[in-house]
Amino acid sequence: MDGENRKAIGGNPRSTPGPSILGTVVAAVGATALVVAGFVFSLVFLAVALTLGVVVGGYVWWRTRDLRKQVRAQMEEFQRAQQSGQWSEMRTGRRDETVIEGEFVRESTEKWERRR
Repeated sequence: MDGENRKAIGGNPRSTPGPSILGTVVAAVGATALVVAGFVFSLVFLAVALTLGVVVGGYVWWRTRDLRKQVRAQMEEFQRAQQSGQWSEMRTGRRDETVIEGEFVRESTEKWERRR
């Protein structure tokens, strides 16, 4: 019945021609070229990002080598001091310092003067 309605309107149900063989081949080649170009672009981007990361990482590693030496030396010094019992002296500068933690509220002197 659908075919009858289309004929009545004045057209053949298959009046629109399908894609030709040449059009199909061109579309397939174009799609393949786009996929290959996408892979190439992603590989180039990945290579540039990896190279940049290695260069920046190497620069940071090189610039911080003295700092790493200092930290390593301090860690060894602290370990020796801790083993010999001098840890609290190194940390505070005094022997047997007791620290009491707590909270306090400081009121201004003007408030105390008004109360008197």
